[in-house]
Amino acid sequence: MIRYLSQALLSMLLFSLPAVEVKSQITSEETASNFVNFNLNGINRVRADYPEYNGAGMTVSIKEFQYDTLDIDFSGRHIPHAQSSGISSAHSTLMATIIAGGGNSFLTGRGTAWASKLTSSSFLNIFPDPNSYFDSLAISVQNHSYGIDSIENFYGPIATAYDLQASQIPHLLHVFSIGNLGQGTPLKGAYAHIPAYANMTGEFKTAKNVLTMGVVDSFGIIDPFSSHGPTFDGRIKPELVAFGIDGSSAAAALATGSSLLLQQAYWEARATLPPAALVKALLINGAKDLGPPGVDHRYGYGNLDVFQSLETLLSGHYISDTLAFEENQSHFIQLPEGVEQFKLTLVWNDPPAAIHAEKALVNDLDLELRLAAHQQTWRPQILSTFPHSDSLTLEARSGQDHLNNVEQIVVDQPAAGTYEININAFDFQLAEQAYHLVYEWDTLQNFQWLFPAENDQIVPNGNFVEQVYWKAPNDLMQTGELSYSFDGLRWETIASDLDLSSGTLPWSPPDTVARTLLRMQIGTANFISDTFTLSPQPFLQIVLNCADSTGLSWKKQAGIDQYQFYRLGDTYLEPYLRTEDTFLVIPKKDLLKPYIAFAPILPGGQEGVRSFAYDLNQQAANCYVQFFSGEIIDKSAHLYLQIGTDYNLTSLSLEKLEPGRYISVNTIPAPTGVQFEFVDPSPTPGLNTYRTKLTLANGETIYSPPVQLNYILPNQFKIYPNPISRQGDFSVLYNASEPELIQFQVYTALGAEVFSMSLLQLENALFADDFQSGLYFYRFVKEGQLLQSGKLIVR
Repeated sequence: MIRYLSQALLSMLLFSLPAVEVKSQITSEETASNFVNFNLNGINRVRADYPEYNGAGMTVSIKEFQYDTLDIDFSGRHIPHAQSSGISSAHSTLMATIIAGGGNSFLTGRGTAWASKLTSSSFLNIFPDPNSYFDSLAISVQNHSYGIDSIENFYGPIATAYDLQASQIPHLLHVFSIGNLGQGTPLKGAYAHIPAYANMTGEFKTAKNVLTMGVVDSFGIIDPFSSHGPTFDGRIKPELVAFGIDGSSAAAALATGSSLLLQQAYWEARATLPPAALVKALLINGAKDLGPPGVDHRYGYGNLDVFQSLETLLSGHYISDTLAFEENQSHFIQLPEGVEQFKLTLVWNDPPAAIHAEKALVNDLDLELRLAAHQQTWRPQILSTFPHSDSLTLEARSGQDHLNNVEQIVVDQPAAGTYEININAFDFQLAEQAYHLVYEWDTLQNFQWLFPAENDQIVPNGNFVEQVYWKAPNDLMQTGELSYSFDGLRWETIASDLDLSSGTLPWSPPDTVARTLLRMQIGTANFISDTFTLSPQPFLQIVLNCADSTGLSWKKQAGIDQYQFYRLGDTYLEPYLRTEDTFLVIPKKDLLKPYIAFAPILPGGQEGVRSFAYDLNQQAANCYVQFFSGEIIDKSAHLYLQIGTDYNLTSLSLEKLEPGRYISVNTIPAPTGVQFEFVDPSPTPGLNTYRTKLTLANGETIYSPPVQLNYILPNQFKIYPNPISRQGDFSVLYNASEPELIQFQVYTALGAEVFSMSLLQLENALFADDFQSGLYFYRFVKEGQLLQSGKLIVR
């Protein structure tokens, strides 16, 4: 049975320490872009090979500002709580999407653990949230994608508090971003004035029992702005790296979601949550080494690969036990022939040290591996901690580790046989220590595809980048030829003489809808990928948006005869109906929520890329009529109508307002198309009011908004409106040539001239509030000849 130090004992240890002044820290989100690559860290492989592991039953907390709780990617899974911030942010929404987005909005909105529940707490309180918060909501992982705006590297009260909470709630894992000051130089501590080292953004990130994440790009290259260790006492930070752009936030979010997947798998096998130290060991042991061989101060133990970590967990390659003071324990593992690499990782939740301790490790365990048959012994990888850049860049070597509560041994091409793993209680300050050992061996002999995996979808010419990923043994030929095919018979070359050690290649696939294969030809051997889908993103046009129904149209895709429509249920988009048409009317009563999406169905029944989810409440309200306007041309009135669709439309009429009623001017029976022009050849001098009448098959009539046109006879003038309001506007309408020669004259009732100006001057010079209220007379005069006169009333 696994035992843990009591909460009372740890609390006594922490709170018996001398009082320390805690300065207020201003935290800020650690920038991240909206592009996320789920392929570099094995997430797509989990989706393809283990789709049942999606975070179901787990709950995650995001500690920063509140994410958008109305985002449909969190529909039905958000848990409100008083700990949450009253401020929402796009950054927090992105973190929540990477961790647990449901993919309702679009395929890029599907997160790592997309079925888990979400809640949040404010990072304005930088200390750990109360234990009761995590217990009451069954939270098993908390994400921390934030830092302070300066370098901090010491074991402070916040780091101590997180290590204490990890001991009090052993299954709770805190995941932190390492920071974005990778080019910074610390000014204090053992590593002061050493550029680009020991530059984490917050003392809380030096905690021993949290997982701290650095960031790499799509090629696995470290971001120069990703902060680096070592910690003040030489410990390794970050432990791992993962994908991100413009900051380490996304890397932490990917690790948080990956942790939820491992917790779910463990829970379903054992009906209990795994210790956080075991989850941490699984992630570290499954990582791919990057940078210099072995662990280093920039990449840590390597690039997160949750697929490998999950396979290790499912294979049962882990040991959890407890070690007493001065005790030594041994475990035995049988390695088969043909192993390329054997890796084992030891992790334990270490009790909190004293605040500002020079060395944070409290209980020191030592890991050793022996192969008695060959009289060989291996010890963990350790790094130089001497405060000089030359020393900090040295490659890892074998030795005893008395700093870290993570120890790892890696053996390349080990001999077959029985291996003894020894774990020794080297120096304990407290009587006993739970530990977790994870091991795995790699027997990879051939090329393997990582992405695309089975049923993955790639959008040609999309706005987000996809890359091909693979894994090849070191002793395999170093070059290959990459090709693609739609039928497995005819192949088109993508790249020749491809360096296999790179593990990745950008690809611009053809713009088509097709089930597709990739092939890597290495010498005479061919390695063919799983079948995946190429599918351009489809788009809907909302052609009708009536009170009771919505009309949709879309462009037919080549080779596609059916389309699947979805509607949003309580939590996820769910199938609604299939159609062979490219037009559809959906009764709004069929929708639980006002969101719809659709996808093409490929020959064979596979589904192509689904469209964005459309919020019908955010679409323009147009029930057939989209646009109605008109103009006077010569002596005729021309009216222009645009409708969304001619679906169910039996007739279309232009109507004109006569005294007390509308009369029909022109009718189009059985109209087709969406754009129409009507002509009234005899508009009435003065104001003309028109509307269109649409008659549907069920007898319903729809009227457009009215359009008013002023028809002025040649050499005629109209002041509109008349009377004029001094608080409004007015216009002088005319149908005359040479307007520069025509004077508009206004007189008072007693005959005094108020002003006289040409029609061209009038357009920019006269306003209603230029008049006083009262009765005026006006005249239009051209070269001394009176053209028109009348009364003008100003109110």
